Amino acid sequence: SPLINEYTEILSNTNDQKQKELLRHEIMVMSNYALSGEVVERQFYIMLWEKFEFGIEQELAKRAHEMVSKFENSNIRCEILKQQEIARLCNLINNPAYVYIEDQSFELTIPILNQD
Repeated sequence: SPLINEYTEILSNTNDQKQKELLRHEIMVMSNYALSGEVVERQFYIMLWEKFEFGIEQELAKRAHEMVSKFENSNIRCEILKQQEIARLCNLINNPAYVYIEDQSFELTIPILNQD
């Protein structure tokens, strides 16, 4: 796939051992998807919010469009979700019948939040 080819090229051009490790793992995961016939598209969502006050919608819309512009300037496809897409995303995340197909291995950690 084009993504695996891109990762392979980056892998051959980097000297950073951590980056090599991450790329090898990602190539392996993507290859497993290709061999199993599963179609996978990774999507990431960023939520912007502010405390409600009069006119905040325009400020949030401005920030969202600025963020989209920055991603697209870096050749990363980005879009602002509409109300129906937001509802679909919430259902996807909160639906207990949904099972994520990516590797479920994890490490136990204790999160620590610092208050400034």
